[in-house]
Amino acid sequence: MIEQAVPTDLLQQFVVRAGTLYSLPAVAVEVLDLTAEPRVDTQALKACVERDPALTGKLLRVVNSSLFGMTREVSDLQQALTRLGVKPLKLMALGFSLPVGLFSGIEAQALRRYWQYTLLKAVAARELCQSYWKDAGDEAFVAGLLQDIGALVLVQELGDSYLNFLHSVHEQGADLLAMERAALGFDHVELSGQLLDHWNLPTSIVDAVIAPHDPAQLAQREAQESPLPQILHLATLIASIIVDRQHQRMPELLKAAYRFRALTVDQIDQLVGQMQERVELMANVFAVEVDLQESYREIMARAYAQMSQVAEEALPELIEGGRQQVGADESRELNQAIGRFARGLAPQPVPNRRHATAPPPPPPPPPETQVATSHDPGLNGRIQAILGACRGRQCECSLVLLEIDDYVQLVGREGAPRATQVIAAAQQGIEMLSDHPCDCLLVGEARYAILLPGCDRLQAVAVARNLVNHLPDWILEQMHLSVPMTASAGVATLTMATRSFHPKDLVNAADRCLFAARSSGGGTVKSIDVLS
Repeated sequence: MIEQAVPTDLLQQFVVRAGTLYSLPAVAVEVLDLTAEPRVDTQALKACVERDPALTGKLLRVVNSSLFGMTREVSDLQQALTRLGVKPLKLMALGFSLPVGLFSGIEAQALRRYWQYTLLKAVAARELCQSYWKDAGDEAFVAGLLQDIGALVLVQELGDSYLNFLHSVHEQGADLLAMERAALGFDHVELSGQLLDHWNLPTSIVDAVIAPHDPAQLAQREAQESPLPQILHLATLIASIIVDRQHQRMPELLKAAYRFRALTVDQIDQLVGQMQERVELMANVFAVEVDLQESYREIMARAYAQMSQVAEEALPELIEGGRQQVGADESRELNQAIGRFARGLAPQPVPNRRHATAPPPPPPPPPETQVATSHDPGLNGRIQAILGACRGRQCECSLVLLEIDDYVQLVGREGAPRATQVIAAAQQGIEMLSDHPCDCLLVGEARYAILLPGCDRLQAVAVARNLVNHLPDWILEQMHLSVPMTASAGVATLTMATRSFHPKDLVNAADRCLFAARSSGGGTVKSIDVLS
């Protein structure tokens, strides 16, 4: 017998160890074997499942729930098989047959968060699949249910080191998968996919679990390809917003929903309103606690409201700062735990620490006393044309309103002719300093409208900040001025450009942001996401 070489890849080490320690229950393995045959022996399948009374009870409770909408109660597995068919019953049996060892010894709070997130994702995936892809949704449900089991493996193998890391990432609102890849070289979803493949679960589910997380790639999938990766992506975003309170992901959800299936805000809101009861139902089936102490709709409404607040220019830095913060202490602990794992040592407990809280949210926008913006018909027409192009490309469109601060003082010091030259030079400087293709129009005495098609909010804020930071110095150098100068900017980003959206709404939003930027002392940027 040839001795199998020990894998050197860390991910494979986790898969091999997890596959050894956490194997599927015997009933689940037999279900896979029986359903792999071209013609399934339904009587043998029924007899197999019935050997596990707990699994049988879960299946019947789900079949009789509102999830399936049966007109008459199903009293036994034979009826369930007759009414549902083999495939749904097989998938549910696999979904309900998770290795018990994966859940042992995990603190109650962490386990509660896991089930809140996982069951919501599974239910959201099923509802999306049924409502908007007109499919049964069984595979979507199971894929959502199993996509994050890799996190349980990491908890079991790395102990409190990973839990501390996980807690800090969630607290900071950072991208968990990105942080895991930075610390481990892979993320827990990749581990989930590898483990499911090791267990010989259906290829369609494995492929959906490990599909790229990039929304742009997902949007380009062909019609004949499985929609499961798109569905899982949307379900993940919904779960992140509701369970982890990552309200900043709302624009990402709206954009992806529109790209994948042309879904509107109202459709998403309707979907979310239907899910809470069904998640609670599934929690009863699994005998777990998922009470969030707040309705899903209330959480989503707050996320919508946050989108309409003026955000500080420091938003990108806050996000990056959170990542850096997570990447310091928690990543160091995690790396130490990984080292112990690689050496074959049991993970050592790490004392729990108080974690730094995220910076306070930005203040709400000021009352409607903003400085009026010149609604130039040329500007509105240009915005309308660009929005049409963005609608065809299914991409965002951002508008930056940039203003030279203290223009009146500039006229007083330099005179009107000289000030006019400065303003002309500033427009040239904007076009030179912008690191994104743009249209720049003068829409006031010292105000410029900068149109950025294909730019999301963070990208547009980056462009605006670069201009605010460097344009004044460029003007001073070009015009040989010696008096300090500053600029302020307001950014408005339209995630989904509908045909009914009026350009003035985008201009007004950017105007409010500009007013807020100038009111805070000038030389700064504020931004907003706009719903069409």
